[in-house]
Amino acid sequence: MILNFIILIVISVFWALGFLFVKVGERSITPITEMTARAFIAGLALLVICLLLKKDLSKSLSKFRAFIVFSILGITIPWLGIAYSEEIISSGLAAAMLSTLPIFTFIIAAFIIKTERFTIYSFAGLLIALIGLVLVIGIEKIFGHSSTLMGVLIILGAFFSYAVNGIIVPIYAKDVDPFITITYTICFGAIIIAVLAFTFEKPTMADLNVEDVWSLIGLGVISTAVAFSGYYVLLKRAGPFFTSLVGYLAPVFGVIAGVIFLHEHIDLLQIVGIFLVLLGVFLVNKPKFYN
Repeated sequence: MILNFIILIVISVFWALGFLFVKVGERSITPITEMTARAFIAGLALLVICLLLKKDLSKSLSKFRAFIVFSILGITIPWLGIAYSEEIISSGLAAAMLSTLPIFTFIIAAFIIKTERFTIYSFAGLLIALIGLVLVIGIEKIFGHSSTLMGVLIILGAFFSYAVNGIIVPIYAKDVDPFITITYTICFGAIIIAVLAFTFEKPTMADLNVEDVWSLIGLGVISTAVAFSGYYVLLKRAGPFFTSLVGYLAPVFGVIAGVIFLHEHIDLLQIVGIFLVLLGVFLVNKPKFYN
């Protein structure tokens, strides 16, 4: 159990840094091109990891249909959603939205596949989390038709897709080594995003500086290859609920990183909103902590 918590913390920190890397890279790189570079760097790093760990990639290739689905729900949709949303909102706000991941996971589990029970704590938690989300976004932005609201909606869609993927991966890849699962998922995702990049953008025309290169390496290796390897290992070890608790920790680390490194502003109401969302997540999942 201690190892699971260590993996959870590492994933949370590395994912939080990912929002920072995306924000830095997008200053001179278009969204789909940035995610294409991220996917290819991560895919190469994961192939090296599998080679060093002597993983047999050919053994699980028969499940390629599942890997393609994982790459769409867990890579293509979320990554493009995050990239486009961070053109509108700050990296700290984007990271704060990650706190909705456990909420989405619970809603799917309770109302769609019905593996979780809906209780008074669940109702209170969902209500408090919704109030917190409104404070994080800003009431004036919600009713003022601000572009910030659109950015938030885009990234919420990205995290909903993450939640769906987190639930189906343990079901359809339960007998597959997690390193093999994430390697195929990233590699198939790289192909899909690359096709989109060459269709809608001009990746070969990207003008990269040293800061861009380092942000892409950090995004691809640290926040993707290493973080997603840990994510899939944790899904296999502890299941989707425990793994979704990254939503407790990553928002805090992400907001702190945005303030420290990008000098982003966050007001008191947003801080209160983040804590309300986290409180809501805790209440929704309260019974789990006593099992």
